[in-house]
Amino acid sequence: MPKNKISVVLPTFNREWCISDAIRSIRGQTYDNWELIIVDDGSTDGTPELMKWWTGQDERIKHIRRDENKGIAFTRNQGIKEADGKLIAVMDSDDIMLVERLMSANQLYNEKKYDVLYASYYLSDSRGQPKELIEVTEEFTDDLLEPTQKIPHFTMVVTREIALRVPYQNQKRVNDDWFWCVDLYNAGARFVGMKEPTMIMRMFNSGASTQ
Repeated sequence: MPKNKISVVLPTFNREWCISDAIRSIRGQTYDNWELIIVDDGSTDGTPELMKWWTGQDERIKHIRRDENKGIAFTRNQGIKEADGKLIAVMDSDDIMLVERLMSANQLYNEKKYDVLYASYYLSDSRGQPKELIEVTEEFTDDLLEPTQKIPHFTMVVTREIALRVPYQNQKRVNDDWFWCVDLYNAGARFVGMKEPTMIMRMFNSGASTQ
């Protein structure tokens, strides 16, 4: 089975307190043909110094820093442009990968040649401890693109080809993930769901995740 290179694109802004959990979960994958591209959107905390340390620990980790904050969509697009993997794994800096995520993504790509893969996931407390399983259906239906039925963007793995052809809308600073899913669908992308959970989404007291 071909071991396609997977580029994990991880935007961050002032996440010194949790980004190491995300990085450790990537380094702990059962699949080893990956690169991690961390794009720092002008952090003012200790993130830049921490990233210098992490890039020294693993040559597969790349750090791009900007002094000016340009928003999450612009940051994701910059990471995708720097990637050279056949597949792009979406990642937020406060979330955690389960150990088989990249292995499963490669296997399903070889079997089904998807453009977009999305998966089930766990909600967790602020410490990253799983609390609730949220399941998706393997069969994609149009209603999943309704704002109230959003595909779990942070579980998505897409081909680099379609990510470059259909970028995030840079001007969107809110709901950039939903707009991207709609744009991908309108461009004819083939969506495939996976019932196996691949991610842990960290929740906070407000009931929301952050990026």
